[in-house]
Amino acid sequence: MKIAKIKTKITVLLLLFLLTLDIFSKRMGVKAETYKYGTVDGYSVQVKEGPASFYNSIDTLTMGQEVTILSTSNGWYNIQFKVADGVTKAGWVPREYIDIQMDLVDPSADPVFEAYLNEQGFPESYRTYLRFLHALFPDWKFKALKTNLDWNTVINQELSVVYRNLIPAGSADSWKSTEPGAYDWNTGVWVEFEDGWVAASREIVAYYMDPRNFIRNNTDIFQFYTLSFTGEETEEGLANILKGTFMASSESAKQQYIGYFMEAADASGVSPYFLASCSVQEVTRPNGGYSGSVEGPYYNFYNIGATGVDPIAAAVAYAKAQGWTSPQIAIIEGAKWISKGYIDSGQDTLYLQKFDVVDGGNGYYWHQYMTNVMAPTSEASKLAKAHPNYEASEIIFTIPVYKNMPAALAAKPKSSGNSNNLLKSLKVIGYPLTPAFDKFTMEYDVIVPDDVSEVTIHAEAVMNVTSVIGDGTRTLDYGHNEIKITATAENGTKKVYVLHIERKPFEENSQDPSTGLTSDVYSIAEYITGVVPMTSAEDFKKHLRIDDGVIRVTDKTGAVSTGNIGTGSVVQVMKENQLIKSYPVIVYGDTSGDGKISIIDLALIQQHILKVNTLTGVYEKAGDTNRSGGISIVDLALVQRHILNVSSISQ
Repeated sequence: MKIAKIKTKITVLLLLFLLTLDIFSKRMGVKAETYKYGTVDGYSVQVKEGPASFYNSIDTLTMGQEVTILSTSNGWYNIQFKVADGVTKAGWVPREYIDIQMDLVDPSADPVFEAYLNEQGFPESYRTYLRFLHALFPDWKFKALKTNLDWNTVINQELSVVYRNLIPAGSADSWKSTEPGAYDWNTGVWVEFEDGWVAASREIVAYYMDPRNFIRNNTDIFQFYTLSFTGEETEEGLANILKGTFMASSESAKQQYIGYFMEAADASGVSPYFLASCSVQEVTRPNGGYSGSVEGPYYNFYNIGATGVDPIAAAVAYAKAQGWTSPQIAIIEGAKWISKGYIDSGQDTLYLQKFDVVDGGNGYYWHQYMTNVMAPTSEASKLAKAHPNYEASEIIFTIPVYKNMPAALAAKPKSSGNSNNLLKSLKVIGYPLTPAFDKFTMEYDVIVPDDVSEVTIHAEAVMNVTSVIGDGTRTLDYGHNEIKITATAENGTKKVYVLHIERKPFEENSQDPSTGLTSDVYSIAEYITGVVPMTSAEDFKKHLRIDDGVIRVTDKTGAVSTGNIGTGSVVQVMKENQLIKSYPVIVYGDTSGDGKISIIDLALIQQHILKVNTLTGVYEKAGDTNRSGGISIVDLALVQRHILNVSSISQ
């Protein structure tokens, strides 16, 4: 009988224990099939013997290492992991260093929660992550903030002011904006809008603005945590936030600052957790250091007004103007400013203080507390630290929803290396581009004669690390040829420049039947005319043709011409090494014979009119720019207008 009673008592105790364990696990939201695996999010993470920092370290974990989560206590995870030799170990690490691996949760598992998601109006692309978090933390509440704003419009507006979103200058180049005003394409240098900060790229802004990217784990989601003072905040939570900073350099300093933040919360209605995490973000530095904005005699713990070339000086100037002469005054009065300027305007989450997508009576997009596009995410981890028992806490998260969001989450740019993929120059040797080359113009037209079977293309990139393919010597077909020059930046992004080269058939424009000399451009008679100034001898000959002879072009001295064609140049038709006929060239307005129209020609025409120095032969004909039969003051005026680019002399 005694044995039976003992067995009965043991059975009852066991049932009570199992019932208690079941209730506890439900309260903690811990499901064995869900709350099980994680990866390390940090470098050289110390594993402790117990759930506190004062315990001895037993090992060190690396970024991405897989662990099994056994239990949780006071903001620490009891984990199991394997070391190099395959041995399994167990210990404790702060939970902010572990990202729980997400498992898919069957929507039919919790019809009540599904009905709630429907009621809130969360799109399906949000629900996979919310189901997972709900399975872990059933006391958490998720509210949809329906912004009624179009997703693409929001991104465009955030980028409409180039310095509205900044990232550290040392970030990957794919994270940096190359929009006008943010980047100098000629030098490959980014503009620093604040010391060490440059404009963020469209892709990284979209990544940090997409709420779905930050409801995938139990830390990032705290950027949607309400920032209003609830009264449930504790000194322990504040201590967790201030840990390792100058505000907790000693026990007395820690208690002093905890008191300041609690007092500020009472005075402003703003969560002391937010105020503390904001201060840590803004004014603390590694190894217990601190910003110049809290050195004194004026203090600005939230860096209010910290803008411009020297944001710290601006923050100190603001504090001086407000009379913030002590840390206590600065923390309390700054909290009131935040409350009045942001919390009361509906911007009561870290996300909304960075991205102004609610109209609190002041419009959209411009009223943003911070320029650092990553600030909500980095500060979220500090808020999470303040809740040592958040697994069993009723916490409200307000999560924005936009219209016309893409089904896929905005991806974080991963490519590294310089993103400049522009050309500094592009030439088809011997032929002009239409329009003239500009690094931002991608397509050009080029016309060559029909006897040109190949061209040489020179292309040079702005940056030495950019590779260029498609240039060099390229053969041409008759008619239209499309040649692509591809510039590939160091990060792999490409720009394609297209040359539309027309190999134009030689169509006779003028001919001298006595010699058979023809041209598709120039007029051939006693003289050759129609030659525009600054035409090279090489280009000039491309527009002349003779079937049974040789064309020789000389300059005004009789030597073979290698420079520009000018008045006095001569086209000689040779047959069987005999000179058959010579055609002097006239370039109207070029009275000096150098192939261009300049102030020298103006002086020569003036001297001719004044009879100081008389022009004769082809040079006199060149001075008769209007073909009136003689040189007059009208010709002088036409040359002058040509030189001043007012009008051009017709050839």
